[in-house]
Amino acid sequence: EPAPRADAAAFARILMQLPLDDADADAGVDASGTGGNGVESARGEKRVRNDRIKGELGVRLRYPTYREGLAAIADGDRTPFF
Repeated sequence: EPAPRADAAAFARILMQLPLDDADADAGVDASGTGGNGVESARGEKRVRNDRIKGELGVRLRYPTYREGLAAIADGDRTPFF
């Protein structure tokens, strides 16, 4: 699930029950953790496709989306990266 960095950070803050900040509002993120207007930061956004490593190397991701990975960390998973 490609997403701007601000969306992932906002989702993490929601999981941690922290208030959203101005950057979240600028990205269009609401309390549900969704949104984002696609605006890229000055540093640029990097998007990574993982279908090739999955197909060619047989990799199976424990948490295929950032939402699943962050939720697992918030629930106490201390080894999300194996």
